[in-house]
Order: sequence, then C-alpha cells, then structure tokens
Amino acid sequence: HIKREKATSNICTAQALLAIMAGMYAAYHGKDGIKNIALCIHGLAVDLASAIDTIGFKQLNTNFFDTLYIAIPDSTDVHTIKEISRAHGVNFRYFKDNQHIGISLDETTSAKDIALICAILAKAAQQETFVFQVHGAEAHATSNLPTSLARKSGFMEHPVFNSYHSETDMMRYMKKLENKDIALNRSMIPLGSCTMKLNAVSELMPISWPEFTDIHPFVPADQAEGYL
Repeated sequence: HIKREKATSNICTAQALLAIMAGMYAAYHGKDGIKNIALCIHGLAVDLASAIDTIGFKQLNTNFFDTLYIAIPDSTDVHTIKEISRAHGVNFRYFKDNQHIGISLDETTSAKDIALICAILAKAAQQETFVFQVHGAEAHATSNLPTSLARKSGFMEHPVFNSYHSETDMMRYMKKLENKDIALNRSMIPLGSCTMKLNAVSELMPISWPEFTDIHPFVPADQAEGYL
C-alpha cells in the first residue's frame, strides 16, 4: 500500500468507487438492458454519420460503434465550427490539422442532441435548411459493426445480473451488501483510505453536484474554471 508520507492522492479509493458504480450499473440493467443501451447508442451514431454526410462533411471510420472521425469540407472553416458550437454549449474534439473533428456518443445522448449537432454543422457549412431525421436503433442493429467482432458466447449470466431490475430490488440488494461492510455509521474504519475514514458526510456532498459530476475531462480550460 502507499506509505503515508508518500500518499498524494486517493487513487485506490477512486478506482474502487468506479468499479462499484460499473458493477451496480450492470446489475441494474442486466444483459438485455445493456444490449438495448448499446443498440440505441449505435443507432444514433449511424443516424448522425448519415446526416453529416448529407450536410457535406465526411465520416471516415470504416467501422464504428459510438465515435465518428469526421473530415471538414474545404469550404468550411474549423474556427467557424468552434464559434457556432460553443455558442450552443457544445464541444467537439478538434484535431491538430484543423481539418477533422471527432464526436463520441453515449447513453446520455438523445435524438435532440443529434439534431443540435447537425444544426451546428449545417450552419457552419451554410446548409441551414437541413432537417435531421431519427431512424432508430432497430434499423441499424448491426450497421458498421464487423461480424467478426460479434460475441457468440454467453455473458452476464450470473443471477446478480438477472435479479435486481427495479428500483426497490436494487435498493434492497445494495442495503444487503452495505450490511456486510464496516462504515462510519458502525465504527471507526481501522484501515483504508483517508477518504473513507476521516471525511465527514458534508465534505463528500459535492461529489453529487452537477458542477463536479457533469463536466467532461477534456473540456477547454476556460470552461473548467473553479473545477481544476
């Protein structure tokens, strides 16, 4: 373990908390839920790729799941894209050559978000009459995913991933696990990270604040003021 005079962070605790969150997320959604989430993400990515090609941009990835690598048309300036996107509260990934941008989607991305992205790019390309249309995940269930990577073996078959799919069931399962743990509501924690044994609850409250939890790690520095 880290010697206390060398300890400059709580990286061990931070990684454990991430693992717990991922485990509970998988247990709550289960196999079918995870698959449906993935299909929705990929379906929106396919819709976005098709839409930006229509606008005049070019999606260059041969295969993709949730991330697009996009060539900017010669008639469109990257600085124009930056100006318009920031005015709408949107950040893209800008490559150093100033000729490509990257866009990644996840389970929080909605059709409304995709429509906004298309509107931004259409305005930058002076194609403001373009209207985005959603085709849905089912229409693209396997699009742009190589069949060689399709999983054929079973996964998430343990009962823990197939038992707690309601809020009440998940709450009771988590409480059952909590009862097996040593926490500050039972006793002083004799061993472990200072985060776990010395911090008061009030000091941990900011973890749930959107100002801390919703910011992307790669946002420009001028958008992370007060966070770093």
